[in-house]
Amino acid sequence: MRRVKVESAREGKSMREYFVMALELKLDGGKTPARARREPPTVGSADGPIIPVFSSEELDEVLFG
Repeated sequence: MRRVKVESAREGKSMREYFVMALELKLDGGKTPARARREPPTVGSADGPIIPVFSSEELDEVLFG
């Protein structure tokens, strides 16, 4: 359970979402689900600059394709 808690937090999912994803993956024969593209989150104030926030995986994708 500790490992599930850590992995679900790392992926930004609730433990329930993580369990559902894992069960779907298992039932689909191990095929990884397609990831939906989304706009990266941003930080900043209304009167200041907007700075995108990327995960390490997203940075790798941007930098190394």
